[in-house]
Amino acid sequence: MSSSTSESLEGTISEIARRLSEPERMCAWGGCTKQFTGPTPPRGWVTLTIAGAHNERRCVLCPKHARELDGLLKGIGGAFGDIVGSA
Repeated sequence: MSSSTSESLEGTISEIARRLSEPERMCAWGGCTKQFTGPTPPRGWVTLTIAGAHNERRCVLCPKHARELDGLLKGIGGAFGDIVGSA
């Protein structure tokens, strides 16, 4: 393997590792392209952790889609809405 190929591969691996180590900054709602910059979501954004049997996914929702999800959920007594309002 040539030196430039090796450096390119190392750069790609470093970029993948960086992306995996930080939370997503784009709204996870299908079709939404809203995103934020900075280390933490701004006011109104919600971070979700979805745990499966063998994996876990972290994602964020923009304020609009956090409210839409809140309207679809049942049995939480407005708790999610309270989080959205105070984030």
